[in-house]
Amino acid sequence: MNKNKLIAVISAMVMSFVFAGCQVESDSHEHSFSKEWTSDETSHWHAATCEHTEEVSDKAEHTFGEWKTTLEPTEEADGKKERTCTVCSYKEEQSIAKLEHTHTFAETWTSDEANHWHVATCEHTEEVSGKAAHTFGEWNVTKLSTFDTDGEKERTCTVCSYNEKKIISKIPEGFVKVTGRTITGSESWTPNSSVFVSNRQLTIPDMYVSDHEVTQAEYEKYCKYGSESPSSDYGDGDNYPAYYVNWYDAIVYCNLRSIDEGLTPAYKIGEETDPRKWSGIEGDSEDGYCGPSESNDTWDALTYDKEANGYRLPTDAEWEYIAREAGTSTTTYSGSDTVDEVAWYEYEENSSSSKTHEVKGKKANSLGIYDMSGNVLEWCYDWYDTVNSSTADTGASSSSYRVMRGGSWCLIYLNCEVFRRFGNYPYYRNKDDGFRVVRTK
Repeated sequence: MNKNKLIAVISAMVMSFVFAGCQVESDSHEHSFSKEWTSDETSHWHAATCEHTEEVSDKAEHTFGEWKTTLEPTEEADGKKERTCTVCSYKEEQSIAKLEHTHTFAETWTSDEANHWHVATCEHTEEVSGKAAHTFGEWNVTKLSTFDTDGEKERTCTVCSYNEKKIISKIPEGFVKVTGRTITGSESWTPNSSVFVSNRQLTIPDMYVSDHEVTQAEYEKYCKYGSESPSSDYGDGDNYPAYYVNWYDAIVYCNLRSIDEGLTPAYKIGEETDPRKWSGIEGDSEDGYCGPSESNDTWDALTYDKEANGYRLPTDAEWEYIAREAGTSTTTYSGSDTVDEVAWYEYEENSSSSKTHEVKGKKANSLGIYDMSGNVLEWCYDWYDTVNSSTADTGASSSSYRVMRGGSWCLIYLNCEVFRRFGNYPYYRNKDDGFRVVRTK
């Protein structure tokens, strides 16, 4: 290479170096950025304020605080909420869905015969709140029934104060009014009577007397049977007399029926008249109640309230007075001197294969009262013991047995005579043991 060419090459290289040095110096520009934040939905940054606007500084995602409600939602419109970035103060806003409808209800109760509830006061009138069956207190008798007029009782729901009223029927169909009087054992209509002994003075009250023995349908409304119950072998059906009933059971029936009809129960243990609260009661509200199945001293000591108007057993003397047609008859049987006219007793042709019969199937006595002779034996209130002139109206003060009267389908005809007396343990239940009820007027 000649000298001139070498100089030219070196010169070109020097110029190239100088040009490159100038270019590096021109690319060393320092960007400037805004002090204020720029942001979008997700991030914030400082934007360049120099000509290089695409440049940014400190870009990062937002750091949000808690949501705050700025407009409460209602059932008619959406609400609003917002949160703020703790770095750049960017605010994010969102809608809050309007509220689901909340029913409003009256504070007072609405009710029908069975339930109570609060009715809706909003447009959804079909909605209810707090619907439940009534919880009733005890019945309160507001008007007593008589033979001529109905009575009335009421009870109140303890929650909503709904008042339920019921009619107490005038003296139930099937009862006969029997006028009482004071009598002595020396009266001519008492031959052979061991109750109306000489010089014994008794006062028989005016009574309403059931014209029939308590039927199975009547008994089973309140009571259950003990170890045995009526069957087709001895007569089974609503209108047959109840049997396999002991004296305790009959007492339970009398008081429960009295309570149900708003009457004053006749019997007490201590001061308690509700058998369901007596120690020794058997059963429950689902299957009915019955008395003890064995001897019970507490029940034997119960007392009888003569002033009570509830159902009760007749006393021994009352039973005979009724059977003798209020003391006007000296017939051998109640209503006749011919046993077959008035009584079902132990005789195959008479008692149709030896069993009970539906009540009121024979001739009534002159008072319109049936089956005082035959069908089933009838419990009386009294203890069974010898009677003398000083024996109280309610009989002896104690014994092992309670009085039974009237004979039955499984006893011979002589036992159907009106003066015959029988005794049985108060806890015994036999296939011919039943009862009828009376009420003191």
